[in-house]
Amino acid sequence: MENNDNTTPRIDLESWDALRESEERFRNLAESTPMAILIYQENKWIYANPAAERITGYSRQELTSMNFWEVVHPDFKKLVEERGKKRQAGENVISSYEFKIITKSGDEKWVLLNGATSHLGGKPAGLINVIDITEIKNIQEELDRRNVQLNQKNAEIQSIMLELEATNKELVAANEELMATNEEFESTNEELIRSQKELEESERRYREIFDNFPVGIFQTTFDGNFITINKEFARIIGYASVKDVTASEVNSRQLYLDPEARAILLEEVRARGYVEGYKTKFRKKNGEQIWVSINTHLRTRADGSGEYLEGFIQDITAQMQTEEDMKNLEKQLIQAQKMEAIGRLAGGIAHDFNNLLTAIMGNAEISLKELGRGSDIRENINDILVTSRRAADLTKQLLAFSRRQISKPVVVDINEFLEKVERMLRRIIGENISLVIERKTDRALIKADPSLIEQVIVNLVVNARDAMPQGGTVTIVTSQEDVDASRTGIGLTVPHGSYVRIDVVDTGVGIDRDILEKIFEPFYSTKGELGTGLGLSTVYGIVRQNDGYVTVTSEKGKGSVFSVYLPLNDAGSVEEAWEPAETAALDQTAGTETILIVEDEDHVRRLLVRALAAQGYSVLEASSSGEALRICEDRGRQIDLVLSDIVLPDIPGPQLIEKVQRIRPGIRVLYMSGYAEHKISKTEMLKEGVFFIPKPFLPSELQKKIREVLTG
Repeated sequence: MENNDNTTPRIDLESWDALRESEERFRNLAESTPMAILIYQENKWIYANPAAERITGYSRQELTSMNFWEVVHPDFKKLVEERGKKRQAGENVISSYEFKIITKSGDEKWVLLNGATSHLGGKPAGLINVIDITEIKNIQEELDRRNVQLNQKNAEIQSIMLELEATNKELVAANEELMATNEEFESTNEELIRSQKELEESERRYREIFDNFPVGIFQTTFDGNFITINKEFARIIGYASVKDVTASEVNSRQLYLDPEARAILLEEVRARGYVEGYKTKFRKKNGEQIWVSINTHLRTRADGSGEYLEGFIQDITAQMQTEEDMKNLEKQLIQAQKMEAIGRLAGGIAHDFNNLLTAIMGNAEISLKELGRGSDIRENINDILVTSRRAADLTKQLLAFSRRQISKPVVVDINEFLEKVERMLRRIIGENISLVIERKTDRALIKADPSLIEQVIVNLVVNARDAMPQGGTVTIVTSQEDVDASRTGIGLTVPHGSYVRIDVVDTGVGIDRDILEKIFEPFYSTKGELGTGLGLSTVYGIVRQNDGYVTVTSEKGKGSVFSVYLPLNDAGSVEEAWEPAETAALDQTAGTETILIVEDEDHVRRLLVRALAAQGYSVLEASSSGEALRICEDRGRQIDLVLSDIVLPDIPGPQLIEKVQRIRPGIRVLYMSGYAEHKISKTEMLKEGVFFIPKPFLPSELQKKIREVLTG
């Protein structure tokens, strides 16, 4: 950990975890699909799934050492290289087309490619999936060859028939020739029958491939009537079989969620003769909406009677959802980094400001004590104290947002906690707003600092109150919830785990979508001069400091729901009683002990020396850890307590105290700090005789704390 306040921004690890979970789901899908999925960047393959190895014959290691066009057949290499580089550069390019590759063993294969542009590591990359259509191509070529042979045989038969007809006229004179010709005819007829059977078998094989091909295949008229479809097409649109589609008399026009999308598709087909990678939404038989990718070509009937559409269709809903999830995760990561950066800046400002406020408030309180009650400037100094208190509250909120408060977590039952603060909450919301507390679980145990949880509840209730100027109802709901999959909303993505969920629901005016995106940012307020813009950012900071998450859902005119997720501590038990914050009487007992003050800020140190000396203490002072150690090494000096800042210029406070305690075992310690970025470890805080007081504080508050430490 760095020893200064300007630490490097840290990426929110929870957001990264969510990002890795989404990546793992995508990787599992990619590794198990029979379709080849590859990613290339800067002309090199950087990812290939097992299906890609099977189709190309190359291992993943061999593929990643090759340019993406090296496996392409020479007849298509220039085309594929040109399109691939454009896609990699993010340019608009045809996303689906067919070409040949040469496998590692030297075999030639026909493949169908579907591609898209993505971004990895901040750089554009090509994402493609490839289907081996070699067998379909071979079958088509075989059918064409068989048709040519059949036509040739038919021509031969016609010729023989003519010969038979001519021979028949000479039947009497050429009976022997006729018999020979008849035998030849029978032989040819047998060959024709054999060819017909081979053609039927070839057609059967083609139909079997057609019906079982893992991509939807279709032929439709321009009016949308189906000419033929395969089983996969029927499955994609929600039917059990092709017969069910035929029986329902469904028209392809009915599948389009947006009729205009079909009109655009037909317009492009008429203009270019084909469309590749056209993405649109379909409505399935059961009403479910899915994303599909369409490749289609304009065809002319063999008899010239008209034109029709023929092509492929793929269900890309999962792919589109994955892309959307990746965009959301990237957006949330950027937001988390922004909030972390703002938090560090706010924490640093609060730290410096708290040192200044300590000196201002301390000098003001001392001045008030020294002035007579009739002094003309007494009211002015009192105003300084009041204003400084307001400034201290603001810095406290800044520290809460930046997660730099010192907290003392204990096991708390949220249900019992709400019982204790209910009366206070009712006073806060006023008479024209109803408060309802609904408990959906008997025990809702968390581990957190009760005073910080009180801040969260109060801020959310105040926010709900302000959203209902004409009155309404605030409902607080507690429950236990097991989140099985990451839950995304405005605020933070809630990862897998067991949580105590606290919902604060209002019936107020609701929040606009554009405001929701900024709702947890500090200094962002919709209340004008009435708001500081720190209420919800404080909630955000405290919840994150306790390893929790906060989300919000709202609709204009329909109220809002703020949901806080805090880790469930079901194995624990409530550790101590807690009551809402009250003003305690200050112990002003004079001191006689010796206190060593270690503080590098001169104005703060001078104030502390004056204030404690005025209370009767013997005071030693040091502006650095080195100076403090030299004082402690003087065995002739009695030191009862070390009052040390946590952040010091040479050695951090906790490390200084370790050395001091080796020199003077059992010495009591009181830490002070403007924030807890360089926080004391839990082990250190649990040591006997170690305490903490946050800046800013009044001399009277310090005196009370010192008496607590020395007599505790």
